[in-house]
Amino acid sequence: MKVRSTLFNSSSEAELFQAVHGTWEPQYRLLPEIPFANLVTLDERKLSAAELGFLNKTSVDFVLAGEGWQPLLAVEFDGLGHGYSREGVYVQTAFTQRDPHRAWKLGLKARVAAAAGLPLVIVSYDEKAIIDRETGLTIVHGIIGQFLADQHAVRRINALYKEQKDVIEAMPVDERTDYVQDYVVISAEVEADIDWNPICGLLSRLRARALDLAPISRTGQLPLQDPPRPDNTTPYEPGFDGEALLTWWRSIRRWGCECWVDTGRGRVTSGPVWVRNIEGPGISPICLVNEIAELMAWRAAVTFLESPN
Repeated sequence: MKVRSTLFNSSSEAELFQAVHGTWEPQYRLLPEIPFANLVTLDERKLSAAELGFLNKTSVDFVLAGEGWQPLLAVEFDGLGHGYSREGVYVQTAFTQRDPHRAWKLGLKARVAAAAGLPLVIVSYDEKAIIDRETGLTIVHGIIGQFLADQHAVRRINALYKEQKDVIEAMPVDERTDYVQDYVVISAEVEADIDWNPICGLLSRLRARALDLAPISRTGQLPLQDPPRPDNTTPYEPGFDGEALLTWWRSIRRWGCECWVDTGRGRVTSGPVWVRNIEGPGISPICLVNEIAELMAWRAAVTFLESPN
């Protein structure tokens, strides 16, 4: 026996941890290799002997901990199965002879964590990809950032409503909803995104820089899906088929987006950007891919406008 050379099970896990670690400190800390039984109290009445045995021996790659070391979000890097999670369900995309029971193992972790109220997100090499070379941001930054922003938005909404309660309740009933939506909910969500989601924070700074450099005449985006959306799946259009919509929705592997910015010197674009269909509490792949595509388009705009030619 000898001391292991690293806490991590692979170099990819170590690289991802190093990229993300420290981003939200000191309020939140990312911890590596935490035993699963330290995160969730296992109920022996609801788990088989095999399930209990595995969960008592396994660990989770990264855990985001809050005040008092409370576990808030678990992240599992699936280098062998190249899978991802969607609403507490594991989706394996590559079979591996090294671990033929991988779907059972990660599926069990995701299911038990979700049942206990602990979001567990499964990612792989796609989510490790760097989306901004200058800052080293990855898709995982956006996933964790979305989760934290969602948590803080709820608190900020409650605080803003309390601050403006007398004004809101003095309004006519038909005006309250619009006011709360525009000046409480949206304001809170924007503040939380900028403060806690590093992708949104950088996007805000890049947009401001581009507007300082030149007038921006128009921006736009094109949503993409994999597989593409069938013609008969748009509600209220002729030939709409609700069953076909449900079938397509369940089959979606990736969400995509292409954004562009029209500057005074020409158009720049993000090109097609894709995010796998990772979904969970506070985590939306549609919002995430839109944020990343916008970030890349505005980064391209700043680079273009700052160039001498």
